[in-house]
This record gives sequence, C-alpha cells and structure tokens, in this order.
Amino acid sequence: MLVLLMETNSHPTISSRALPSAESATFLESSFFSRNGAQAALPSPANVREQSAIQGPASQARRDYGFKPVRYEHLGLIVKYGRAPEVTIAEGQLLWAVRRTLPMVPAPEVYRWAHDKGQVFIYMELIKGVTLEQRWGSLGPAERVAICEQLRDIILDYRRLRHAPGDFFLAKYTLALILYVYCES
Repeated sequence: MLVLLMETNSHPTISSRALPSAESATFLESSFFSRNGAQAALPSPANVREQSAIQGPASQARRDYGFKPVRYEHLGLIVKYGRAPEVTIAEGQLLWAVRRTLPMVPAPEVYRWAHDKGQVFIYMELIKGVTLEQRWGSLGPAERVAICEQLRDIILDYRRLRHAPGDFFLAKYTLALILYVYCES
C-alpha cells in the first residue's frame, strides 16, 4: 500500500500520488469483502440504475447528474451515482483518504468506484440510523449545540489536513465532505 499520510509539524498530509487514481477501483481489503468473501460481487451499475428507479422514481427526473443514493440494506451498502459535477471519482478518493488519515472524522468506508456510460458510481458503507436532516427539527437547543460542537471539532481536525507540496485537490471538497457525512449517511 502506498504511503498516504505524512506528519508535518503535527499536520497530516495527503499526497495525490498516493491516492488510487484508476477510473475504477475495488478495495478487496475493505470490510465488505472481509464480511462477504473475496469473491463477493457488488451490484452492477445496471442494477444500481434499476434499483434507483424502484427506490426513488422522483429522483429520475433530475436526469443523470445526481440521483438519490441507492440503498442495499441487506449488504450494508449504499451507492451514490451520477455525472460530474454532482458525482466524481475525486469524491470517492477524498472519502477513501480522509478515512485513512483522519480516523476521528466519521466517513463511510469506500468499497469501490467505477465509471459506466458516462456516470460515476461510488460504492460505500451504509451507515444505519436517522440522518441529521431528518432529526434536526425535533432536536432541542442543547442537542443542536452539542451537534454544532461535534461539527466544529470535525472541521478543526479537517483543517489540520495538508496537501503535499504541489497538490491542490482538497479545498473544493472540505465543506461538502462534512455535509455529506452528517446529512446523507
């Protein structure tokens, strides 16, 4: 495995050269394959599209760019898919990197990313539970403050992350990652 993390004055550093750069990458060392065996198969892009039409037909109207993530509860899997700029390989790379370099920042485990018919598919761990978006309206002031404090701590941890010299790929995804982890999980 390539070295992803370098400590520089107590700042974790990510190098783009250490990221999996393939247009398609499957992580056989991930918990999905540990649980289900190395020969386990993730759903095909065609199956993801089919399940998307069943699970959320209203999202089909958004036309290619980004659909509601497709859930496979029995596999502990969720698949986000669509076309750039809504879904990109860089998003999968960032989730993969953050999980390895900042273990205190909650991020779903990425099992695979792939291209098919001009769309990107990111296969990742389904984190069970109620989303923050669903709960926010029913939370009291103290609970909201506690969540904001957790988000502050995550943002502070994320701000410690540095690019390797000459790399400039993280800034675009900073806030998106935090909102993604808390609001779409």
